[in-house]
Amino acid sequence: MRNLKGIPESKYICATCKQEKDSVEFHWYAQTIDGRGRGGNGIRKRVNGSCKDCRSKLQKQTTELKKKILPDNPRPAYGELCKACKRPVYANQSDIPADVNGTYAWMFDHNHKTIKFRGWICNPCNTGFGLLGDTSDSVNLRLQYLIESEQDE
Repeated sequence: MRNLKGIPESKYICATCKQEKDSVEFHWYAQTIDGRGRGGNGIRKRVNGSCKDCRSKLQKQTTELKKKILPDNPRPAYGELCKACKRPVYANQSDIPADVNGTYAWMFDHNHKTIKFRGWICNPCNTGFGLLGDTSDSVNLRLQYLIESEQDE
């Protein structure tokens, strides 16, 4: 039986299906968060913005895509450059030499709407694109903001 202790009774909108669902329909950290780290106040923190049904569907789609794509598109070797940021990629953040502007962990990047493989990029680029909306339009909006703000400097 699933432990629901510390999950607030609330409603959230799933980032994927855009439906409002009860809080228990989302993944939550098993340990509580007190703002400074783990433990403390008994309140659990939501893991991500997609409901369990959508996460499960996305995971199945990604697994199937990887089965098709990986034989012809293996993960690049560590030390090769990320196609997005052009920095060398290392296995872990702690593996990056102090004198290298490197990044870490290869991620299997794909379009979540079309379920098409885009390529291998580093973890920070993959996470960053996701946080920006994972589309060229959403990234261009942020780029335009930066360009305009730099003109005011």
